[in-house]
Amino acid sequence: MKNAILIFLISLFSNTLFAKEIIIVNDYFPPYVENEASTRGSVGIDMEMAIRVLKKNGIEYKVLYVPWQRALRMLEDGEADMITTISPTEERSEFLNFSLAYRKKEELSFFVLRESNIELTSLYDLRRSTLGLNRGFVYPKEIVENPNIEKKYVYGVEEGFQNLKDKRLRIYLVNTVVGEKMIEKLKLQNVIKKLDFKVKLEGDASQTMFGFSKKSEHKDLVELFNAELGQ
Repeated sequence: MKNAILIFLISLFSNTLFAKEIIIVNDYFPPYVENEASTRGSVGIDMEMAIRVLKKNGIEYKVLYVPWQRALRMLEDGEADMITTISPTEERSEFLNFSLAYRKKEELSFFVLRESNIELTSLYDLRRSTLGLNRGFVYPKEIVENPNIEKKYVYGVEEGFQNLKDKRLRIYLVNTVVGEKMIEKLKLQNVIKKLDFKVKLEGDASQTMFGFSKKSEHKDLVELFNAELGQ
């Protein structure tokens, strides 16, 4: 009941509160954030959720697709208002406010070439391989801070899989669902495979939320989205 009242009150004044259009920024993370041109108009599960809330409340918006690191900089500088599909960290909390979590228990998978004989049963097995990671993504400390794991950073999920295909990486670590979907989109099912060994993110890092720039003029967005998510 309280959530319904809050949504009504915010909607009542939305024309005043959100006179300027909302800028949503993100990179491509299928199936959560999609390229409309290649999916017959679908913008992805998470992006559609955000747009649905904005439309319901009569709020104008614009979606910008940029590399992940640039998206974070735009939010930090106040050049964008919100982002979907993000996990909270101490560093991000300096320039973002976060909504309630709308997805939990995210896991990461290791992808290799099908012709590869690489097998993983623990992180110790990574010591002889170059591991591909995405710059600006959240990974377990046991990987990021391990000096025995050689790491190579890429700027996008598609770039990560292309590097793997071209043998510039031996192993690529990314969100399980995103990785499977990107392989399908790139038609690499016969080239790349997912290993059985997975790693899980813990605590807040395992949760997916909406993020809102602390420099945004639209200070009521967090309450609006939390009211919708709390229903």
